[in-house]
Amino acid sequence: MLPHKRNVTYLFAQDEWNFAKDWVLTAGIRHDRYSDFGSTTNPRLALVWDAAYNVVVKAMHGTAFRAPSFADLYAINNPVIFGNSNLKPETIITDELAFSWQPVARLQTKLNFFTYRMSDIIRPNPQQNQNTGDQTGRGLELEATLDATSDLRLTGNYSLQHSIDQASGQDAGMAPHRRLFARADWRFASLWQVSAKANYVADRMREPGDTRAKIPDYTLVDLTLRRESFAGNWDMSAMVTNLFDRDAREPTFQSVGTTVPGNPITLSDLPLPGRAVYLQFQHKL
Repeated sequence: MLPHKRNVTYLFAQDEWNFAKDWVLTAGIRHDRYSDFGSTTNPRLALVWDAAYNVVVKAMHGTAFRAPSFADLYAINNPVIFGNSNLKPETIITDELAFSWQPVARLQTKLNFFTYRMSDIIRPNPQQNQNTGDQTGRGLELEATLDATSDLRLTGNYSLQHSIDQASGQDAGMAPHRRLFARADWRFASLWQVSAKANYVADRMREPGDTRAKIPDYTLVDLTLRRESFAGNWDMSAMVTNLFDRDAREPTFQSVGTTVPGNPITLSDLPLPGRAVYLQFQHKL
């Protein structure tokens, strides 16, 4: 792209109001002005209720935006997709209802329900970026942390979501409908710790109009072994990522690179790294 310049100025204000016992209302607003595409104003509200000594309930509403990047706006030498200097920012409106519960000292749980609406989504269409359509979605997230013993911590979260492309009325695709993450951290001896984590990603549909096969699910497992102060002030970590060397892939937009003059492209999804081993040394001064 040719040289370009962007100036950004912003102003924000926020206030917290304890209007009743165990109730707090936080309200904020921010105004951003970009020299290349204009201005945007975004409010945020959060109502917090301490329902009990170990239960907190939150209701939140807000708006946000994603400014077009320089590549979105000004790219000129990519044979697959060109920039568009007339782009507007993507916008989103979110509503959330969150619960936090600590039934015992060693266990913390969180449950969050959400809905959203995205507008002016920036997508290639077909060889130039455009603000194309709206998308709505809803879902939930569940998170828990358990200190099983003084040396063993278990954490995990599970999420469900469903998004609809408003132009077609079909699944918006690309993002997983289900996701599960689990992690265990065990200090099995003095100065030694082993960690294991697993990430399961499932039910990713193609975007509307993409006739390629459904994106395969995957599960990735990582292991880390840490030794503190193994030689004076030196710490050491050994890590294996994608332990079972799974063929995991992230989806691509079908509209990117479908045709290049004189050179048709066969689209494929983006592969994630296979098994890798890392060794790290850290010195504390």
